[in-house]
Amino acid sequence: MANWDSGRLDFYRSNGDDLFATTTCFALVGSWQFSPNGLGAGSIDGRWGVYENINLFADEDGSLWFVGMETVFLRPDISIEPIKVSREVLKSGTDVLTLEPDVLQSGTDLLIPGFDFLISDWADLYQLSVAATGITVTKRASKRFYRSGAGPRFRYGSGFRLNSVTGKLEVYSCEANLSNLGRVNRCNRWG
Repeated sequence: MANWDSGRLDFYRSNGDDLFATTTCFALVGSWQFSPNGLGAGSIDGRWGVYENINLFADEDGSLWFVGMETVFLRPDISIEPIKVSREVLKSGTDVLTLEPDVLQSGTDLLIPGFDFLISDWADLYQLSVAATGITVTKRASKRFYRSGAGPRFRYGSGFRLNSVTGKLEVYSCEANLSNLGRVNRCNRWG
């Protein structure tokens, strides 16, 4: 279980496999936070994302893994030259930020129509170790996903699914709000 923007992860263990049984209970195993704990030795980098979604998996040998998924605008650890704009730039869809030529810098939270290539969707793979001495989180991989169209991003809802026929993981995302008078929720399957 993760709190807002995955600042803290809480891990629970159930006393049974049947989640529908009224006798199944969950006990807290431990908590982990990036700030005080940091990432484990052997991590590919020291970046912890602001994950909107986290998916936990158990490997065949019983080892634990999770994938954190996020949508970011101009990730600060990726070098992109500042972009000059000379039209109205909107922040949060309503507030006018500027009407004069300006420069967009990394780390801002602007959503600009036509600048879709600046927004990126990422999945980071972590190995989880739960021991008597504490919980260790080690970052093993990071992948950027590219859309082929205008479907939903990772921001509001996303997840991995193991396809039992192909044996491969599939990635899905969904919109924040229902469309078509609340009857349709568009989803995106990522390649």
